[in-house]
Amino acid sequence: MKNTKVSKVMLSTLVTGGLVFISLVFNVTGYEVEAPNITKGETQIELPSSALVPTFKSPEQSAKEIKAEGEKLQYEREERVRIEHEKARLAEEARLAKIEAERKAKEEAERKAREEAECKRQAMLQRRREIARQKQIAYQKQQTNAQPQKQALATNGVAFNGSYYTPYCNGCSGVTATGYDVRSSIYVDGMRVIAVDPRVIPLYSIVEVSTPFEKFRAIALDTGGAIKGHKVDILVADKQTAYNLGRHTVYVKVIRNGK
Repeated sequence: MKNTKVSKVMLSTLVTGGLVFISLVFNVTGYEVEAPNITKGETQIELPSSALVPTFKSPEQSAKEIKAEGEKLQYEREERVRIEHEKARLAEEARLAKIEAERKAKEEAERKAREEAECKRQAMLQRRREIARQKQIAYQKQQTNAQPQKQALATNGVAFNGSYYTPYCNGCSGVTATGYDVRSSIYVDGMRVIAVDPRVIPLYSIVEVSTPFEKFRAIALDTGGAIKGHKVDILVADKQTAYNLGRHTVYVKVIRNGK
């Protein structure tokens, strides 16, 4: 190809809509090479033969370029795959980090809830202990105050506000608080029956009662909603007797303490 000579080069141009198309026509010894034909507005310009030097590639060079282009495409594909994998990895790490943060937040909330519940429980226990302590103090104080009264009951007797009731009074069932049926008799084991406040005179205590009218031995077998403190209710047979006896001061002497 070194002996190839270009004898004539023709340059044709076509101006259409602001674009310039160039057609080259040149003669090479032994054959003619011509660019695509231009049918309108051709202008042929002769160029020096040295202005156009055709190049030719060997098969080895073409193969190398094809191989390089293939390697470039393969690299680009691998790079895209790597980028996609990296994006997926980062997304998965973000998802796992979010799950871990939610788990820790949940554990923290549960821990705080347990601590608050424990604080409330301890506060409640403290209040209960304080209430129990106050009750114990009140009970001890009551026992201390009641001791002289019990001693007086066991010696000379103590004054009580006395009243009378029957087995058939309003709200009465005829059966005492300790389970004795007194509808047929106002005596139990030969003793009269009285209703007392168990905090002052224990139930089943045997006492001696002195009224303005009589003196008798009685047993504390009953209680009543209105019988509080130094008050006793004496059982009688009927309402008329209870009305006739009325209310007055009685003296009670404990002979034997009950339960």
